[in-house]
Amino acid sequence: MIPFNPGNLLKFHNFNARSWQRHRQAGQDVLPFGLKCPDNRLTPFQVFRSVGAGSVSWRLINAVNDTGFISMSAGLLSVAQKTGGGFWVTYLAASNIGPVIPCGFWYVELTIDEALFYSEVMYVYSTTVENQPVFRFTFDNATDKGNVLYQTGYKQYFYPTVWAWDRSETTRDIDTSVDGNGNQTTKFTRTTDRFRLEVADIPDYCLAFFSKCGDLDTVEFQDVGATILKVNMENTDFESRPQGKGLNIGIFTFDAEVESFNGCQENFILA
Repeated sequence: MIPFNPGNLLKFHNFNARSWQRHRQAGQDVLPFGLKCPDNRLTPFQVFRSVGAGSVSWRLINAVNDTGFISMSAGLLSVAQKTGGGFWVTYLAASNIGPVIPCGFWYVELTIDEALFYSEVMYVYSTTVENQPVFRFTFDNATDKGNVLYQTGYKQYFYPTVWAWDRSETTRDIDTSVDGNGNQTTKFTRTTDRFRLEVADIPDYCLAFFSKCGDLDTVEFQDVGATILKVNMENTDFESRPQGKGLNIGIFTFDAEVESFNGCQENFILA
């Protein structure tokens, strides 16, 4: 079984498998693959352990040199038994963690009963230094999916590095009925306007996560601070196109306006 919740945006590798981290692949470095996150929250994650979970600890390791580290409080983690056996170890990132994490590139080393799990890289940044609106996607689900994907109360946050609105797409469906004389008896139309939001610098290991987002109850895009912008993304579809080696441009398409008409229209008669 995979060690992480498939609802994780931040992927984990188990059993000392740091070699699988994306930035360690040939010709790569940490810069493109760090998932952007605030220095006072980090990124939520959930890891499964089939046995044990009596002892849990974690720390952040500097992704640039693999030597510097920051010990994190185990009290920030929650451990819950999974129906059918095993344990979920969860970090919700739902509140500030106190002392902020120094800006830079870090990854998580999670220890569950002496078994090691390593995450992909986070790009930790200060929201106060940038002094500009902080935009993020929020992904949430009201119920468990198969007791694996998105345990209740577990949200995911994605802070894009670069994003832009693209031109919207408008579709119109028409269904008409006629009688035996060819006269139109009923007419139904549905016009849908769909927004397109493009996001750059998405690592390849995140694509599976985003492809599932349309199955969730809530997908939002908002300005976290002043709430100048808050968009509920209904009926979300996701597609991507290559941006470079291991990186992608993500395209979110969702409903902006839906209009329908149902009725009958009599033929005009010239007297």
